[in-house]
Amino acid sequence: MSGEPEQARRLRAVAKDSASPTAGELLSRVARGDEAAFAALYDTVAGRVLGLTRRVVRDPAQAEEVTQEVMVEVRR
Repeated sequence: MSGEPEQARRLRAVAKDSASPTAGELLSRVARGDEAAFAALYDTVAGRVLGLTRRVVRDPAQAEEVTQEVMVEVRR
């Protein structure tokens, strides 16, 4: 490993057309089956999704399950 943070490495790997892909651009790439884009998108949004679900359901374990289901649906 190069010591570079995983998120930065993933974002750089998918930044072929743009210096800094937006979540929307990553989502478009995910829809085309780009696994590296999904990894970068996950790193970008999963924390926010988890934070939102924790505020809504108020149960940390259930919030983690909901977050996982959301990310699975995004990948599909």
